[in-house]
Amino acid sequence: MKDTTYTPTQAGTAAKHTAGPWHEGGCNLISVYGADGIQLAVVSDRDKATPADKANARLVASAPELLEALEDCLALIVNGVNGCDDSAYRITEQTRKAIAKAKGEL
Repeated sequence: MKDTTYTPTQAGTAAKHTAGPWHEGGCNLISVYGADGIQLAVVSDRDKATPADKANARLVASAPELLEALEDCLALIVNGVNGCDDSAYRITEQTRKAIAKAKGEL
């Protein structure tokens, strides 16, 4: 019988992006920074920024958490739920937190 289990690393090779978490910030620019403080992206000049620009920066900054939550959801769907552990609850909470960060609710 073919092994049909899934682990996030099967989606490809190890992540090639800057490790998370990322955050939105900046003085004169609305930017996204990696955990190491290195600027990853510039979204807008702060004095010209629209609410959409700020929301876009939050969405970009949440990308690592969203990717991790999505990979874990896929693993849960493919592998099923073991009734003896709390993986479904843990992944649900992880996913809710990532979505809330993307929406600026955290």
